[in-house]
Amino acid sequence: MEKYSSEEFIDNYIKNSFNLKLLDRICKKIDVVKSVKKFYTKDFEKTISEEEISNKHYIKLLNILIDTSEFKTLNSALKLNEILFHLSIIDFKKYLINVKIIEGGIDEKLK
Repeated sequence: MEKYSSEEFIDNYIKNSFNLKLLDRICKKIDVVKSVKKFYTKDFEKTISEEEISNKHYIKLLNILIDTSEFKTLNSALKLNEILFHLSIIDFKKYLINVKIIEGGIDEKLK
C-alpha cells in the first residue's frame, strides 16, 4: 500500500480543487479523531501510521485552514486551535488571537 505524508502535503500545500478535497478529508480527521497522523493512503482515507504530525506541522496546518477561509476549514480551525491549546502547543494569548482571526473569517463569509 502506498503511503502519503501529511507533513509533505502541509509543507507543499497549494490551494486548488484537488488539494481542497484532501484538505476536507484532513478536516474530518480533526473533527472526528482530533488528530492528524503522519501517513495516510494517497486519498487520506485510511491511516497508515499512529504517529501524529509534528507540532510545527500542526501550526502550519492551522494557518492553512484559516487562510483557505471556507466555512468547513474555519470550523476545523476552531477545533484544531482548541486542541493545540490543550496540548500546550500554543499558549493562551495565541489561542485568543487565533479565535479572533477565525471568527473574523466566519463573519466575512456571512456578509
